[in-house]
Amino acid sequence: MRQKKNRQKGKLLKILLIGLSLAVISTIGSVLYFYLRSLEFLQNTPIVAHTALVATPTLEEYKKALDEKEIVYEKVEYLPDESGIKIQIQDGPEVFVSSSKDLSYQISSLQSILTHSTIDNKKPKRIDFRFVKPIVNF
Repeated sequence: MRQKKNRQKGKLLKILLIGLSLAVISTIGSVLYFYLRSLEFLQNTPIVAHTALVATPTLEEYKKALDEKEIVYEKVEYLPDESGIKIQIQDGPEVFVSSSKDLSYQISSLQSILTHSTIDNKKPKRIDFRFVKPIVNF
């Protein structure tokens, strides 16, 4: 009789330990899930810390940078809503650049996109650098 009670206690203890283990694993899994979701959210937020110290370039500075990279343009003008600058590339795309981001980085990226699109025989219609990653429309 005593052995039967010990067996029942042993089974009950095993069930209790398994249930407790599942609860702990489930709790850790939930915490990790929400932590990782919060990291993914932070990765999608724009990074603007490096742009705060950049001086706003003039239209002449944009023209000079385009000339240095041998990018032929038709027109360079401020956007009406002052969110950036519009550059019309000769026989090419409309390009929108941010006046609050690094000028040389944007122009170098533009040159790279134009070169790669020429190699791939694709002509972009619009390139927008006002976002965290450039948007290229064909």
